[in-house]
Amino acid sequence: MSILIGKNSTTSYQLPQRSVEIDQREPADALPNNFGSLLSRVSEMYRSAILAELRESSRGHTTENHLLLLFSLDLATDLGGIRITRLAERSGLAKQTVGSLVRQMAKLGLVAYYPDPSDGRAKLVLVTENGIELLLTGVGIMRDLTERYTEVVGQRRMTQLHSTLKMLLEEFGESVS
Repeated sequence: MSILIGKNSTTSYQLPQRSVEIDQREPADALPNNFGSLLSRVSEMYRSAILAELRESSRGHTTENHLLLLFSLDLATDLGGIRITRLAERSGLAKQTVGSLVRQMAKLGLVAYYPDPSDGRAKLVLVTENGIELLLTGVGIMRDLTERYTEVVGQRRMTQLHSTLKMLLEEFGESVS
């Protein structure tokens, strides 16, 4: 099979022969509608809406990665400080990246960091009042967005979806609290 390159081009490109046959029972347009793709797209839409509102409330000073780190904190246990290495594990970012982001966030007044008293080589990150305020704003945004989604699908379906997602996480090795 040949395809033309450009609108009025005389140049064509010969596509390589395929050794794999495509099952014609599954239409090609079904791929973007599989479970993983739909779940990922809804998750991205949810995350993007939250980040857009948070960036607006922080007057655009925070980046997506700053917010990712903030939302990797557990306010119940991390108010006394969390090691950069633990924050890197939770956020899925490299330790060096987290160290750089923590320094940026300290300049923005969202966190403070200091040497860990039990190991002077390690650093502890402490959320400041400004950081807590931004986190609580994010929680409110998530609550509002979840309510909007619930209005669309109904309370019963949203409850079922929540239970189903928790079940999948727990079944495949992710702890859900």
